[in-house]
Amino acid sequence: QWKKSVASASYALRNWGRLEHDSRLFAEALANSSLPAKALEAVAANLCILKSPTVLRLEDGTLYGWEGCRETVGACEGSCTHVWNYAQALPYLFPAIARRMREVDYRYNQQPDGAKYKDLESQLKSLQVGSSEEIARLIVKLQETQTDLQKREEILKTAQTELELRSQRMKELEIAIQQKDEAVKQLRQKVIDALVGFNNKGLTIQEKNGKVYVSLDEQLLFKTGQWEVDPKGQQALSNLAEVLAVNPDINVLVEGHTDNVPMRGSGMVKDNWDLSVMRATAVTRILLKNKAIEPKRITSAGRGEFFPIDEADKPEARQKNRRTEIILTPRLDEIFRILENN
Repeated sequence: QWKKSVASASYALRNWGRLEHDSRLFAEALANSSLPAKALEAVAANLCILKSPTVLRLEDGTLYGWEGCRETVGACEGSCTHVWNYAQALPYLFPAIARRMREVDYRYNQQPDGAKYKDLESQLKSLQVGSSEEIARLIVKLQETQTDLQKREEILKTAQTELELRSQRMKELEIAIQQKDEAVKQLRQKVIDALVGFNNKGLTIQEKNGKVYVSLDEQLLFKTGQWEVDPKGQQALSNLAEVLAVNPDINVLVEGHTDNVPMRGSGMVKDNWDLSVMRATAVTRILLKNKAIEPKRITSAGRGEFFPIDEADKPEARQKNRRTEIILTPRLDEIFRILENN
């Protein structure tokens, strides 16, 4: 793209703001994605190395990399194999550059003498008038070298095919993640539209970590210390159930939460654990009154007092913590399929 390094530096200075902004967006999107930790590590490993003096690219496009570098000195020259063989960011982001590095690796690094083939060919020509024994020996060496080169070319072709497949799978994964993110945004809007009459009445909706969180305060659903849902809460849950009924690819987790004031009951509800469970199952039963919702989509859980959103020892904080959260998660079957096949 640039004929001289000064041209690339000039471009960077002119576009510094945009480049920094785009880089930050990429880093934040990667860090905040819902990818499993192992997949995220594989994508991100060695990414920062590509913009450091650890790597250099020649005019013909060849890329070389040190194992590491200090301010003025590099370590382990020649694209150190035991480092660069497992660097994941380069083939995913810049497959053409990674392919060039592999070509150099197989052509030179893996041979005792990178120019061995040409040397043998030259020696053979110079000894054509020499002894037949020496000529025969050189022919054998030349044939062995040719065979070795052919094998290396086959290995290189296999590596190129694998890189292309990995690149295609990465594109499929990006598309699947974009579709999942778009589905979450659409779901959030549908929930907001369905519950519009309950805004500022003990109900909040937010999108976080690739999921939609619907949080309902105790005052909207239950009387203090009780687990029977009030009529106004039943209406809100019925509205939400209509959204879930027409979106069968959404899994639902219902969590009951209490404050830290001990509850000492003598009946079937003896403490905050029991109360949080009973409230979660009560909400679940109302959602399942809509027969279009499959029960296996819903999980009910009691979290007791142990996941507060406000840890202050004040009445206002305890009121916030007495809540029921309904967490909506799109199914990730397509993303997991791509990861398993990668």
